[in-house]
Amino acid sequence: MNAKLVQALEGIGGSRWQKNGNDRIYFNDLPEFYGLHTNHYNSGNVASATLNGETISNSKASKIIHDLSALKVWYDVTTDEFVFKGWVAAIAEQYATPIVAEIQRRAAEWESQHATI
Repeated sequence: MNAKLVQALEGIGGSRWQKNGNDRIYFNDLPEFYGLHTNHYNSGNVASATLNGETISNSKASKIIHDLSALKVWYDVTTDEFVFKGWVAAIAEQYATPIVAEIQRRAAEWESQHATI
């Protein structure tokens, strides 16, 4: 187990879950890790959206939100690897690859900011 990585993953918002021999860190704010930022009407519908700083249509943002709602991403502490699972493997991989890259980038940044001298 990489204790520094586990601490960093929790530090950037991961939630650790341990049960029945499993030890995982789940990530819940997948749209944000994907680079999607949205504003919503009171009805819940998307009012405006950006993806990695670029304006996108509300319908595209809604589709991304829908797709990500079926995706689970976690770090398996026991096997030292990221895992993702979605209802359609190709769609899951399309989203999970950049999400995992962003999680790793933020974890490395967190580690460097919290390194002891």
